[in-house]
Amino acid sequence: MKLSLRQHLGPISALLAVLLFIDLVWMTRDVVPSVVRAQLSFSRSGFEAVLARWSPLALQQVRDHFPIDFAFVLCFSTAGLLYGRRWLGQEPRPDIGARLLPWLLPAAGGLDVIENVLHLRFLSPAASAMPDEAYTLAGVAASCKWTLALLFLILCLRRWIRRRRSLNPS
Repeated sequence: MKLSLRQHLGPISALLAVLLFIDLVWMTRDVVPSVVRAQLSFSRSGFEAVLARWSPLALQQVRDHFPIDFAFVLCFSTAGLLYGRRWLGQEPRPDIGARLLPWLLPAAGGLDVIENVLHLRFLSPAASAMPDEAYTLAGVAASCKWTLALLFLILCLRRWIRRRRSLNPS
């Protein structure tokens, strides 16, 4: 039986997302405070306080991670959409969680792109021209991104537990 590209795209994008995530963690392993700390700063002063603690090497590592991060966004968004749609199709009576599942990681990916574009601007010579509200927007986008990713994981865990219970009723 011949498998189509569509059948392979979910696993391939998920595998690439995992590999890219490992690469991102490796690339920024020496950045202190962490990139996540910068992501969750909601003000110019908070972001600049994190930035001031980064060495020139750390700053370059952060700048260098963005191309990989954009590829990671594409891969995790694709994997989330494809697996979420597949799982939704397997639900006899999908609840709101099952209906939301396909859209959580693509929405998180969109927020990640907003955050990345803003952070690239904050790290550029044009940072002084950015309004203070842009720093708040970046922090809100990052917070919502992490929340949606966590919700995706929780819903996947819930689905897994339900499947196990239906296969092994007590």
